[in-house]
Amino acid sequence: MKIIRGLLISLFFISFSFPLSLQLTIEDIPEGVAQYVIGSLIGLGPKFAGIRPSTTGIYVFENIPDGSIFMIKMLKAGCVDTYWGPYLISSESADETGIVKESRAIFSHNVYNNLQESPAPKHQLGKATIVGSVKIKMDKEYKGVGGVVINAKYLDNNESIPSSQIKYLNDNLNPGNYSSTQNNGFYCIYNVDPERPILLTGTKEGCIFTQVIQFGYPDIGYPHCVSVWELEQVSNYISVSGVVKDLLNEKKLSQANVLILGTNLSSQTNNNGEFNLNNVPPKSQGIFKVSKQDCKDLYIFKYLGMRNEKDIELFTISNAIYKQILPISHISGKGDVWVNVGTSGVSVKLFEILGPLVDLSGKIYYMDENGNFKQSSSTSSKGVFVILNLDPGIYFLRPVHENMDFPSTILFVFSEGISYVKLKPQISQKTKSSQ
Repeated sequence: MKIIRGLLISLFFISFSFPLSLQLTIEDIPEGVAQYVIGSLIGLGPKFAGIRPSTTGIYVFENIPDGSIFMIKMLKAGCVDTYWGPYLISSESADETGIVKESRAIFSHNVYNNLQESPAPKHQLGKATIVGSVKIKMDKEYKGVGGVVINAKYLDNNESIPSSQIKYLNDNLNPGNYSSTQNNGFYCIYNVDPERPILLTGTKEGCIFTQVIQFGYPDIGYPHCVSVWELEQVSNYISVSGVVKDLLNEKKLSQANVLILGTNLSSQTNNNGEFNLNNVPPKSQGIFKVSKQDCKDLYIFKYLGMRNEKDIELFTISNAIYKQILPISHISGKGDVWVNVGTSGVSVKLFEILGPLVDLSGKIYYMDENGNFKQSSSTSSKGVFVILNLDPGIYFLRPVHENMDFPSTILFVFSEGISYVKLKPQISQKTKSSQ
């Protein structure tokens, strides 16, 4: 009976989505459609790295689990290494054949050199460059938005990036002494610390803009690299509501604080553990932070849609209980990850921001049937594991199962905190074809 009950729980947890394909049209700025680009999807594993060059400028990545979050990396002779993301692929954006079609730009060395011209601050070795644009959809086409002031801050310590490091670009993508975006909507942020999450926001009187989380890749000389993302003007705000629970027993918790990092959007839970956040920009990325007296700070990354978000589940756990259940001692300054995959037989791969696999020896522990964390090769029916004492920073997580696919996801790990992830397994291509 216990086996049958566990099987039913696993089946309930499974998502019946099927793998998607990403069709990328890559444009060389300023030359047009880009041929002979080497494309990679960072965070999905080796088989998505180094897709062979195309002569058409169209590149196809197949069998990507629905709901995966990853980075898009593009390399081409004569161009700088260009990174887009974090990017979420969803069946909601796919056509009837399961293909998601996107266009992305790669920057030539000439354009990159233009970005570094005066009055841009002098490039500092080891720092990162972020290029962005503000756009609005009009008559089914996107156009740049002028008059927008860009703000940026590091999310690990809430430190604002000085406006002197932000320059707005003219039609030739040269920086100028402008106070806001020009009609093309382009801007550039210089000399940011690489591999630290940054919240980008835009302000213009009477306008609402999405918010995105960006991070730079270290620029250590030739070949240079840029990270790219876009803000979008939207027409209305949304509300986000849900409940905060105890991570172990799912008891609803009152007087817990819920904050979207880098913003003034916060709420305290009521006696039923419920919270509500208003005036949230839609189509945004957010890191939700849960804090409560005598509890661990817990962080959850979410993409927000166009409609109000309801029934979001957030968690935390008391410091005393967490210390009691940990199989090893916490190292000061490190961060942890708590993952629920809802089924047994799941192992995990963790990737660094640039793609290399992380050695998890002595760091990963699986919850057994009795609720204890132990070293093992995969999850029990509890479907829970922890990764302990990671360096703060950005990672990509990919659960692995013999007969099921899992989406990859991004992890923002903070010092002394817990990053929480809940992922649903999907019917894999192998399973689907055998039915």
